[in-house]
Amino acid sequence: MKNSQIISWRSGILMFLALSVVLSSCGRSEKLEPVTASGKSEKKEEMLRWYYGTNVSQEMAETVAHDYYEQTGVCVEWINAETVSTRAAFASGEAPDIYTVSLYELQDWEPRLLDLSGQPWEEDVFDISLENATINGKLCGMPVTYEACGIIYNKDLFKQAGIERLPKTVGELETVCQQLQSKGIQPFGECYQLPGFAGHTLAVLFAHEEDPAAFTAMLSEGKKTIADMEFYQQWLRLFELMLDYGFGEKSIYYSVDDQVADFAEGKMAMIKQGTWLERLIKTANPEIDMGIMPIPCTDSESSCRLMVTTTNFLGVNKDSSRIRESLDFLEWLQCHAEEYLVQIEGLPVCYYSVDKNNSSTLYSEVSEYISRGEVYEYFGSEGWPSGYDTDVRQVFSDYVTGVIRKEEISAKLTDAFLIRSAE
Repeated sequence: MKNSQIISWRSGILMFLALSVVLSSCGRSEKLEPVTASGKSEKKEEMLRWYYGTNVSQEMAETVAHDYYEQTGVCVEWINAETVSTRAAFASGEAPDIYTVSLYELQDWEPRLLDLSGQPWEEDVFDISLENATINGKLCGMPVTYEACGIIYNKDLFKQAGIERLPKTVGELETVCQQLQSKGIQPFGECYQLPGFAGHTLAVLFAHEEDPAAFTAMLSEGKKTIADMEFYQQWLRLFELMLDYGFGEKSIYYSVDDQVADFAEGKMAMIKQGTWLERLIKTANPEIDMGIMPIPCTDSESSCRLMVTTTNFLGVNKDSSRIRESLDFLEWLQCHAEEYLVQIEGLPVCYYSVDKNNSSTLYSEVSEYISRGEVYEYFGSEGWPSGYDTDVRQVFSDYVTGVIRKEEISAKLTDAFLIRSAE
């Protein structure tokens, strides 16, 4: 526990013991500033508890807090959501007014969340993000960030190999691998050391289902198998292709740290990853010219779309005594998203009004896919039982090390899903 700072509207700065950083906030939005008949600002004596982000968020949160307080006189107690359990806060009677909810938590938190339908920022949010945030007609949170899963590729290495068109089918992807290899360039460099990255590979297959949620439900009930998925055979070819033109058995022990370093150095042309690695790659090599493309999983070009999902939302505690103040703060934060969330924290935000020229390289490309409607609105792993990605990694490991045959992959993955679903 460390002493944290809290800006008081009466006594200045007080010190108290807490796992939080208390920050006053204010904005530059004129419409939110209370004004008296004389035209002077009238400070409000309020305090909002805001559970959000990680240590990386502190600079942004401090700036938001200071500016918002100067504007409105409303103090915001910022709590690092990485260090304090939101569930524990509710249980102890210290529930936040506003708190971060991930996509995978929305269903569980829905009973405690205020319906945000009809808020002023709604029309500025990506349609797919609003859909992700809606449960039974209830808008459970204000969408904040999104991510894309695809193939990150080195544009310079593609040029060296004479590749002018991005592949859209599994066959075309194999041709690209052959072109790269013929020029002495390592095509792929996959890492399956961590379960999450193995899970993302299988999730591609789920994302390509016409109704992923319906299929996942039938899979958990034992009514379907992995092999029953529409593009299972094409996915198998994709999986083997990434092994054959990648590191093979080494993929199971290859770490993401090594992958980032090697890709940044130009040691391979492609990695099946996501936008979450951009900052790490650019830190290792600021000059790298890279892009992101959809993962071909079929023989149909029209089905080749980028996998995009909204990852984080800000929800309002429906039992808060400061609902009006919370809604005002969310409106202000969304209006100033480019200034704080993008420019300071470096987040990709799912708002049409944000200037895409200020976005990072990969997110600028993702926004183009979104504008063209060439996306799947999920990663494919939504709805998986907890721990299933660990099972996926084990099956991958058993296959590449020769413990199981290709014909056994579906059965192993299906059995693991059933077991996890029953837990």
